[in-house]
Amino acid sequence: MQFHQNWRKVRLWETWKKDDWKDIVIEKNKKRFLIQCKRRFGRKRVTTKEIREFQWSIDFYNKKYNENAQGIFITTWWASPNAKNAAKQLGIQLRSAKDDNLLTKIRTFTG
Repeated sequence: MQFHQNWRKVRLWETWKKDDWKDIVIEKNKKRFLIQCKRRFGRKRVTTKEIREFQWSIDFYNKKYNENAQGIFITTWWASPNAKNAAKQLGIQLRSAKDDNLLTKIRTFTG
């Protein structure tokens, strides 16, 4: 599968466990990425507050484990313009299903 070929280590947090604002940790070529996933419905967009809380999580993780991990925030809905600006300023990759046509890419993924 493509995912397994591209990433050396993957860790998924159990939903019942406190995840400190990260759902997945992936590693490739000694680079770590923390991924936060948000499933949304209706008109609830990702907010600047959520982006900043995720940045706090990245900073906490990096300090705790002496790492230099980067963040990727994925949502099934839209992100507000302010959230997009905050993510850009903080160096967080923001992937929105509605903005990036992400759901179509996932549904048509063949592996």
